[in-house]
Amino acid sequence: MCSHHTGEHSVTTEEVSLFHEAGHAVASWRLRVPFKYVTVSERGNYVEPDVRYVSFRREAIERVILALLAGEAAQRMMAPTSRFGGHQDYRNARWYARLIAKDPPERRRLLKQLKARAQKLVADHQDDIEFLALHLALEGTLSAKRVRMLLK
Repeated sequence: MCSHHTGEHSVTTEEVSLFHEAGHAVASWRLRVPFKYVTVSERGNYVEPDVRYVSFRREAIERVILALLAGEAAQRMMAPTSRFGGHQDYRNARWYARLIAKDPPERRRLLKQLKARAQKLVADHQDDIEFLALHLALEGTLSAKRVRMLLK
C-alpha cells in the first residue's frame, strides 16, 4: 500500500476499503464514539459500534454522524475517483440526523456541515488513517483497544 501522494500506483479496491474503514475507526477514536472493533474481511468491512455506551445527547449524536461520514471522507481523500461504498453509512447518518433535526431543510444543513467537519477531521488525521489502514491490511480485524494502542 502506498500513499496516494506518491503516484507510484493507483489505489486498489482493497486499499479503498482499508482507508474507508480506517477513516471510521480513527474518527471514532478521536471523537470518543464507542466501538468494539474494525474489520476488513471477505465477510464484510465495518466498524462494530458498542451500543452499550451510545448517548442520545445532541453532541454525542453529532459525533456518531461524523464517524459515519469519515469513512467516505477518508476514501475520497485517498482515492478521489473511487466509487466504493458509503451508501449505508449515509443512510445511517440521515437516520441519526432525524433525532436532532426535525425538518428536512434543517437535516440537510446539518449533514452538509457535518460532512465538511468529517472531511477536515480526516485531513487533519491522514497519517493516522494511513497507519491504521496498514495495520488493518496486516491483521484484518483490530479491537478498539488495539486501535487505541496503535494511535497513542
